Amino acid sequence: MRCKECGIEVDDFEVFCPNCGAPLRVTADYDFIQAEIGGKVDQFMNDSAAGPERHHEVRERRTEGDPETVIVDRKRTQQNTGPELTIIGEKPRHESVNGDTIAFTKAIYGKDSVFSVDGGQIYEDQADDEEEEFEKDSRKELSRIRARARERKRKRKKRIIIFSIIGAVVIAAAVAILITISKNSKPPEEKDFSDRITSNAEEGGIYNAPFELTLWSEKDYRITYTLDGSEPNVNSVPYGQAIRFTNSDIGGDSMQVTLKAASYNKNGSILGGKITVNFTVTKSMITSPVMEPDSGDYYEPEYIYIYGPEGADIYFTYDGSTPSKNSTLYTGPIQMKRGNYVLNAIAIDKSGVQSEVASYVYNLVIESMLSADDAFYIVIEELVDSELIESEKPDDNGQYKVPGGGIRRVTQGGTALIDNENYFIVQVDYSNDGGTVQATTYYGINDQTGELSRLNKSGMSYTFE
Repeated sequence: MRCKECGIEVDDFEVFCPNCGAPLRVTADYDFIQAEIGGKVDQFMNDSAAGPERHHEVRERRTEGDPETVIVDRKRTQQNTGPELTIIGEKPRHESVNGDTIAFTKAIYGKDSVFSVDGGQIYEDQADDEEEEFEKDSRKELSRIRARARERKRKRKKRIIIFSIIGAVVIAAAVAILITISKNSKPPEEKDFSDRITSNAEEGGIYNAPFELTLWSEKDYRITYTLDGSEPNVNSVPYGQAIRFTNSDIGGDSMQVTLKAASYNKNGSILGGKITVNFTVTKSMITSPVMEPDSGDYYEPEYIYIYGPEGADIYFTYDGSTPSKNSTLYTGPIQMKRGNYVLNAIAIDKSGVQSEVASYVYNLVIESMLSADDAFYIVIEELVDSELIESEKPDDNGQYKVPGGGIRRVTQGGTALIDNENYFIVQVDYSNDGGTVQATTYYGINDQTGELSRLNKSGMSYTFE
């Protein structure tokens, strides 16, 4: 609906124009009143021009039963001049309770007079103080109406802005929740099943480790898979390269595998195809290494040779521990150690398959050409020749005097293998005259050759200086 005064678009429920304050809905008599106003004004002007003084009816009093009755006062008009008329606006008298209409009267003011219309009749009103007060009240009321209209308009705009912000926040939150739910949801229900997934594993197949499982999508779709029988979805493990099974993946001799795979189009939203394959992967074994000579007692030094599967590497330990890929790599014959030892070896092929551990026990027994006492006196002779002691004979305490002061105590320390040779160990301690040990020297005497060497001791091991 548009305002007849200012022409702006207004809501249907408005009674007054929020812009100019003009009434928006009138009674059916309003057009009749407008028509009557023109005729009465013409009559008024003709009467004014006809004589210097012309009187009109005295103002009628409004009755309580008829609130629309207009009360007007008589007043003489200006002589020989036409009245100056000014339409100052409309003031509502009452709003009909039986329909969506409002009844109005309209006042027209001349220079000295004011005319009112009621029920199609026009009356002259006396422009006295009461009328001036009415005019002021009318203008104030119009101002208040316009102010209230502007305030309602401002509040409506504020509510619209607030509701718009709240709506935007709610929509954004809803979108975020929907996106989160979508990401964490199961695969989309849309499906075309136009893709075909194939695998190099067949249903019920048995394969030896190491085994590489491969998958293909006929349409080159993205593939996800599981190996525990659960259903795959878009968030399952993506297939990128061959799935490898080795001996280390197998707990016993074999393992059962249930492969389930699904493919999705390049947008990741359409399920293209599915596949399920049940197969078995068995642990592969290669031949264990063989050693020569066999386990046993030996009385002459021997070399040990190890043979394994072609193309496999052999690793060994000579202290009884289990060998691995981090152990000593066999590259040639191993010298048999003197004493009782366990030699272990495994073979590992290029694919990582390893054999069972091969264990051989060797006991190399070689009789010494010297005794422990022989080794002891070799050291005494060396000390005398080096002038580290005065004589080969000890004193009553078993100690040897040192030229210039002090003593040396010489004791036997058993035997030790150094570079697979057996040595008698002799320990020599030097003490000052106060009996405090100042230095200790270790000597090793080869039990086969009698060769003497000075040694370093670290824990229970000896090395040559």
